[in-house]
Amino acid sequence: MKPRPSFQTYREYLPASTLLLGCAIAWLSWSLLTENRHNELHSQLERESVALSSIIKNDIQKRLPDLQRIVLRWKTRGGTPQKEFVADVENYINDTPGYQAIEWVDPEFFVRWIVPLAGNEKALNLNLGFEERRRNSLNMAKNSKSISVSKPINLVQGGKGFLVYFPIFVDGNFDGFILAVFKVQDWLSSQLSDWSQAEDFHVSVMMGGDIIFETDDYNQIADDDWIRTSTIDLLGTEVNVSLKPKAHFYTHGSPITIPLIITIILIFSVILSLLLFYLLKASAIRKQLQIANGILEIESNERKKAEQVANDANEAKSKFLAAMSHEIRTPLNAILGILQLVDKPDLPKDVLSKLKIAKQSAFLLMTLVNQVLDFARIESGATEKVSEEFVVSDLIAELYEMFLPEAQKKDLEFDYKIVGDGDQKVFGDFGHIRQILFNLIGNAIKFTQDGSVKILISILNSEEGKLSLTFEVSDTGYGISEGEQKSIFEEFIQSESGRRSGMGTGLGLSISKQLSDLMGGELSVESVFDHGTTFTLSVLVSAGDKRSAKIDPNDEYVKIRPLNILVAEDNNVNQMIICEMLEQDGHHVVLAGNGAEAVNAVRISPVKFNLVLMDIQMPVMNGVDATCAIREIYPDPKILPIVALTANAFKSQVDHYTSVGMQETLTKPVIRRDLRMLLVRINSQVETKPSIQIEEVKSLEVVEEYLDLVVLIPLTELMPREQFNLLVDSVTLTLARALPELMLSELSRERTLEISHEIKGMTANVGLIKLSALAAEIEKLAKAGEDTTSHRMKAGGVSDESLNQLSAFLDNKKIKI
Repeated sequence: MKPRPSFQTYREYLPASTLLLGCAIAWLSWSLLTENRHNELHSQLERESVALSSIIKNDIQKRLPDLQRIVLRWKTRGGTPQKEFVADVENYINDTPGYQAIEWVDPEFFVRWIVPLAGNEKALNLNLGFEERRRNSLNMAKNSKSISVSKPINLVQGGKGFLVYFPIFVDGNFDGFILAVFKVQDWLSSQLSDWSQAEDFHVSVMMGGDIIFETDDYNQIADDDWIRTSTIDLLGTEVNVSLKPKAHFYTHGSPITIPLIITIILIFSVILSLLLFYLLKASAIRKQLQIANGILEIESNERKKAEQVANDANEAKSKFLAAMSHEIRTPLNAILGILQLVDKPDLPKDVLSKLKIAKQSAFLLMTLVNQVLDFARIESGATEKVSEEFVVSDLIAELYEMFLPEAQKKDLEFDYKIVGDGDQKVFGDFGHIRQILFNLIGNAIKFTQDGSVKILISILNSEEGKLSLTFEVSDTGYGISEGEQKSIFEEFIQSESGRRSGMGTGLGLSISKQLSDLMGGELSVESVFDHGTTFTLSVLVSAGDKRSAKIDPNDEYVKIRPLNILVAEDNNVNQMIICEMLEQDGHHVVLAGNGAEAVNAVRISPVKFNLVLMDIQMPVMNGVDATCAIREIYPDPKILPIVALTANAFKSQVDHYTSVGMQETLTKPVIRRDLRMLLVRINSQVETKPSIQIEEVKSLEVVEEYLDLVVLIPLTELMPREQFNLLVDSVTLTLARALPELMLSELSRERTLEISHEIKGMTANVGLIKLSALAAEIEKLAKAGEDTTSHRMKAGGVSDESLNQLSAFLDNKKIKI
């Protein structure tokens, strides 16, 4: 007895079997595809036959009302004058191809009028009844009083045709026919021109059993299975329309060929065979794999740990990117802030020039940082659409002034044009529109070495209440090749010009495109390599009112009174920048190092401050919690407005700040112009009710060197007398305790810092300006490690004189302490 073949024997044939099976599948697939293609072509042939028949029938049905109109006019008027008839019919024939002529046949069946006459002279005065078949058709149409169609005829004018009779009866009396003479060749040729598939088929048309039209080569040999005939009823006459496909019809959309199918199946079969081979081989070394399973399990556990680490890293990345908006802009705030503080017109020209370069570089750095952070926000879905009011002409003018120096430096022609009402207020995503235009204009100037950069702005009415804004930024720079245009809006992609210049992150256009999509707008590019580029941004905005005369923030700013401002900020550099900006403009500033200190400052002197600038991220107590606490003391924002001072202001965050009691948000880096505009708005909103003006107090014998009247007048006017007395008593007692120790000849640096800091803040609260300034100077020297002895020795005298001046001021104000 032969041993049964083992599985090992059978499995050796699996690869070959798989290949054979693949060949069988290829053959079967080809058969199915061929049959399916055959059915598709027959269905298409059937559809096209019906479609052409419908075109012919619909054309006749469209013509009948026009011809009946001519008959109706004849009946209504008892006959139509020949000139009017000719003019009317000429206009109709000129617009409607396919007629040999339209004629009037008199009651005796003689053709009397023909339009057009040219080319049809042989038919004029022709007796249509000369032939029995035509005479019978005429009598039948006359007796039936209905429209009738003749059988195909050989026209006197030449060619095949047929006639359509419209009998005319005026007051019941027969008055002849309106006769439409169709020239079949012209008529059907015009119908085929309207048929989209005319190039794919031969066409034959039979009417009443006679062939009246055939395209070229219709009679070539063809399988009857590929001929389709449709029948239509033409006013009682049967018309057969036959289609025969041309040779190229069979190859339209032809499926893949047998060799390709076989190749694909064979490749698949080979791959599958190889897979089976390796699977079988793997089965042979199962025992080795069992040993390796233990190692794999260990590796699997390690991989899970690695995945967890990766997930933690992703979460950390998200937190990191969220913090970057604050942390990166903090040093930028210092750089830009200090550059703005030292930028004064009286500096030497070379210093101003270098300062200008430094400012431009800082703003460029901020732009690059913003691009990276914007890309991260877009990638995480954190970007928000914000609608705010702005004026297009102001936006463009600002960008133009910003980029003009760079354009002039490169000797470029740089200008802009607004088509439409650029001074109208609109509501839209101003920040993102400005960001996109900033990027497009910056790129245009950056990559244009000579020629021009032009901006065209079109403002057009769109749907109700909407305006369409279109910004076109055109340059004569390097241009972008056609291939690069397809990927220019992808992340980290630079054009050849960008790579050539070695500048940019490759993110600007990608961010611009995604911001455009976020706004529901469109950003596109047209370019010819080495000839220039045009980027077009289109976006819809809501229409606003006409704006009033443009206000220069600097002119408006000088009109506001000096304000008492509490700045809550934990960063020393930011404290210095914001304080100097405010103090240079004449405002009095009190600093708080965290939210708790800010709340305490407001609680001690709740009516002292005109404004609180509140940082958000601070130790001890953050800005949001501090705002909530201050609003419990002073709920009315008109008495004490609070403005968020933050390096990262998403719309959701701004909404949250507003909900807890903040009026506005000022973003870092702080731009002096933005700060001034904020103070102008705040000044117009704050309620002030002093009964005595500073000018009146100046007449009193008060030395303003020692007293800050801007602080004292609101205190004495608005603060309850008892509370004010307690405040002054507290200051006096503190000075009596602290000054003797401060004036010791030997005093440690640490203790000097503590006492001077205490006196500085306390005396500033009650307007003892000279004593507060002296304490600040002592604190500054102590921090620098310098000798403070001479300044400390002056403290007692300055304190005594300050309290005397305060007493004199209060006596004149009739407030008893």
